[in-house]
Amino acid sequence: LHPELAILELLWSLKEEAQAQGGDVHMTLGNHELLNVALDFKFVSEGGFSDFQDAVFDDSTPMSDKVRRTFESLPQHAKQRAVALRPGGEIAVRLADSNLVLQVGRNVFVHGGLTSKHV
Repeated sequence: LHPELAILELLWSLKEEAQAQGGDVHMTLGNHELLNVALDFKFVSEGGFSDFQDAVFDDSTPMSDKVRRTFESLPQHAKQRAVALRPGGEIAVRLADSNLVLQVGRNVFVHGGLTSKHV
């Protein structure tokens, strides 16, 4: 695995191990994960594209018409990442189990922080 996928796999593995022992690992999504699922890769490094070089895609890869149009407009080097992260893609489905906002007791966790206007 490459670094980005290895980190995700580690977190998912730790979550499973913690749950097996009665605990948990909570992950929150940030704007970059949401951008990736929307196939917007403007913040992805070159290495971030190579992380997904083994992803397989062809004309039978399931996608909505809107997603397929976006997919087809991507440069070739971005298409493997798009297959894994598109809505319904393997990684997107796993990320969907994460929270945007998480409250544990009196503590609230989000990516980027909260202001008094939000609470």
